[in-house]
Amino acid sequence: MNDLQEDKATKRRSSTSPGRTFSAALGALVLLLMLTAQAAPAKAGETLIDGLAWRALTDTAGAGLSWSDVATVCPLNETPCKGSVNGIDFTGWTWASKSRVEAMLYQLTGWSIGDSGPYYGSTLDLFFDQFAPVKETDGVKLSHAIYALPEIPGDAMVGAIWIIDAKVPAGTDAIDEQPIDVTATEAGGTFFGGQPIGVFLVRDPALEICNNGIDDNGDGLADIDDEACTALNPVINGREWRQLTVTQGMAFWDVAAVCPAGGLPCSGSVGNVNFDGWIWANSVEVYYMFQALTGYGAFESIPADPTVVPKVFDKFSPTASLATADILFGNTYDSIRSESPSRSGDFWYAFSAINNGVEDFGDPLTCRNGLDDNLNGSVDFADPACYSSRIFSVVDYFDDDPLEDFITTAPGPNIGDTYTPNPFHGYFLSREPRLATRESCDNTFDDDGDGLIDRADDDCATYEPPVGLLVRCIHEPLWPQDNEPITIHAEAIDKNGADLIADRVEIYVNDTSNPVAALDTTSGLQTSTVASGRSLHYGCRAELGDEATFSGWRDVDVGEPEMGGYRAVPVVYNGPVKEKLDLVFIPEINRHSGTAGWALFQSDIYQVVREGLLEIPWFVKHQSEINIWLGRDFATVTPKDANNASSKCKKDKPAVYPNGYEFSDATGTIHDRECRDNSSMDFFTTKFKLDRLQVVAHEIGHAAFSLSDEYQGEPSLYFTLPDFPNLLTSENACKNAAQRRDKDPNACRYLSEARGVFLLNATWIFEPDYRTTSPPTPDLMQQSGSGSCSSADSCAQYGVGPSEIDRMEWKINKCKAGRC
Repeated sequence: MNDLQEDKATKRRSSTSPGRTFSAALGALVLLLMLTAQAAPAKAGETLIDGLAWRALTDTAGAGLSWSDVATVCPLNETPCKGSVNGIDFTGWTWASKSRVEAMLYQLTGWSIGDSGPYYGSTLDLFFDQFAPVKETDGVKLSHAIYALPEIPGDAMVGAIWIIDAKVPAGTDAIDEQPIDVTATEAGGTFFGGQPIGVFLVRDPALEICNNGIDDNGDGLADIDDEACTALNPVINGREWRQLTVTQGMAFWDVAAVCPAGGLPCSGSVGNVNFDGWIWANSVEVYYMFQALTGYGAFESIPADPTVVPKVFDKFSPTASLATADILFGNTYDSIRSESPSRSGDFWYAFSAINNGVEDFGDPLTCRNGLDDNLNGSVDFADPACYSSRIFSVVDYFDDDPLEDFITTAPGPNIGDTYTPNPFHGYFLSREPRLATRESCDNTFDDDGDGLIDRADDDCATYEPPVGLLVRCIHEPLWPQDNEPITIHAEAIDKNGADLIADRVEIYVNDTSNPVAALDTTSGLQTSTVASGRSLHYGCRAELGDEATFSGWRDVDVGEPEMGGYRAVPVVYNGPVKEKLDLVFIPEINRHSGTAGWALFQSDIYQVVREGLLEIPWFVKHQSEINIWLGRDFATVTPKDANNASSKCKKDKPAVYPNGYEFSDATGTIHDRECRDNSSMDFFTTKFKLDRLQVVAHEIGHAAFSLSDEYQGEPSLYFTLPDFPNLLTSENACKNAAQRRDKDPNACRYLSEARGVFLLNATWIFEPDYRTTSPPTPDLMQQSGSGSCSSADSCAQYGVGPSEIDRMEWKINKCKAGRC
């Protein structure tokens, strides 16, 4: 395949994922958008990493910003910024913490702050694939940035990070941290010598910020016009306000037991509702919140404008929705210390003139005179009598008379009052806005910062975990000739590899809009066509409930291809070799010579791909990132010891190898010799037996991903890896790696009998022995390449384990960046 063919194939591959044909074009368009949307798109100047949008460092570098400058508009606890500094608008962005920045760097590159190494082979290029360097010379790409801290440091020094990717052999790649003065800009920092310093800013691109006039999530709707804003806690006057429906029906004194007045944070729960970090708002704050929403506060005359009061319900869900009106009820908790509205100096006292005995809330003097006026042992604000509450009511009638709508307030419970909980009354709670992220419901993290994790969060009350719908898609024969019949198979499976009955399975051939075969309520289907022309373009799709999955478009060469310098034929081609993981299978001369042998070779590889690789969910999930090739030169496999069937297979590569195979990420041969399969750095062997077809995935784990063996008791293959190794050299290294990679550090164990070929003592792993789990969960690298099952049906799947997946995902991401 030459460069021209690659360009054409890339254009074909970029065709949109198919949608089901509807009678109306609009229906097809909606489904098309649903299938192709992976996440909210990044905007210009942003890059998406693990679902979050990061702002380009070059946006803020060179603006003369110091840490202190940024801190004037960006809170230090990962809450959204508001305002501009030196002409840079920070509104809606969040100043990233050190831990968040380090997690992002580790995901991209496998490096952490403090790591360094030689310039060649470094993965720091993967950072600069996403972020333009703030400074670049002939010898180096360089980025400097500062990150937020939870509070102003006592020594007035803060951490700044620098990331350097050397371009010359004498250089060193590194990620490091350097303290700078909080007031130092790039013009005055002594370490950085006047070089630009940017700011790491992050946001959730799928979330709409409801008060900034911007379409943040890219759905064409901004602020309250976006349905997302009706379900979120609104951000008003720089505060996040909790929906009253969360707390309605609670007893006033139950809430007061965990939420003090006077602007102090709550601590504790009422029932299953967590209040930690929220602050019970006072009446003045609520008054101004409504004024910001509508232009009018309580007691003020609302004009005959039918759009005024409904603005409240654009932000807050009604606590009561009747046939004639939406109603909102909310309680405040007040103290005399609250500031009065500037528009009326005596407004507050008129607002709160409630007699509580001698310590009179309506008289500010008795709460500020240093005396225990009512002789109850408490002075001034230590006395509960100096606190009170209000009930705010907002009513939006559904008729055409806007004069009936109102916002008003009335006295609420006082200290000592009995109080019967009202099922329609909630409580006004606010806090500094958090980094806006949604609760994912299945990742064991408190994503939205409300103190509740996954299913314990009310946001997940109706959550049903996805089955992880996948569709296995393959054709036979792998290399069809002109006018030869070809069969395409599509099979629905779940994330664990189990067969599924899908709502619908479809196969598309050449026509990217209309399936050539479709079946409802099925686990799979197949269709036959005739190969003609130079290539075939096809893909498979499945849907189940709200889930839909597509295999991606792949191309199949028909007949003799234009080789373009390659000595292999692309039989499953998903895109250019620099962007895909390329697996090449070479025939073995003892098994595959002659015309009949070539047909057997195609049959062998078809079964190895379909029943070996594509029986493993990880490979199905990433099938669109993998090219499969058939080599046209022969390898030879013989036992190293002809008298010992357990001896290693000796592999003689083709005489021309690696010429013509340089593009390959892993090359292997399928054989029928009696010997133990093995892999070198790039070439592997796998014996063809129906009860051990998945052994090919184990050997590809070595050859394509440089994964080490994880089993015990014999000399094994180990690699020294700087990027996401699956084995570690010590218990501490294992636990540190597990924590950094969101795995369980307590799972670290010692492979006592393992002996490395390349690295001795690489014997710590943070996943359990698959034989000790119930049921056993076979693992890609824990099972020996010489193992087999009792029958084809009972052959256990080689699942990708927690120690291997980071390395494999890293490799795929590297390919996506054009660095395969």
